Amino acid sequence: MKGSPAAPATPAPVPAQGPAAAPVEVAPAPAAP
Repeated sequence: MKGSPAAPATPAPVPAQGPAAAPVEVAPAPAAP
């Protein structure tokens, strides 16, 4: 059952990178022009 808590911990960092990468690419785009 210890594997259960480990599963939710893995997907947590995955979604965090998604939104973080989006704003990062958007910021430099409008800043360049």
